[in-house]
Amino acid sequence: MYNYVMLMGTVVEVRDEFIVNQKATHIKLACRRPFRERDGRFVVDEFDITVYDYLAETVKEHLKEGSRISVKGRLNPSNYQSLCKIVGEHIFFMEEGVAGAINTDGKKDC
Repeated sequence: MYNYVMLMGTVVEVRDEFIVNQKATHIKLACRRPFRERDGRFVVDEFDITVYDYLAETVKEHLKEGSRISVKGRLNPSNYQSLCKIVGEHIFFMEEGVAGAINTDGKKDC
């Protein structure tokens, strides 16, 4: 079995998150469903994603509201709340003029 999540969407919010002894950045990502509702509208889901360490610094520096990205990550269930958080491990920038992807280890893929 494998814990894997892949999302593509538009960044709604980027903000610092404070976690003890670890740099973290929070991303709110809006993802449009690939089909229309009966009234003709697309439904948009919003997901909260957290990235850590080097990836957190890079995301904070380069992402802004409206950026289009793809996120590869994993679900991180909470023992104390009835929700699952998404931990981003790989961010691919889909904007023109921004090439490549950044991994958690800081290596840039092109």
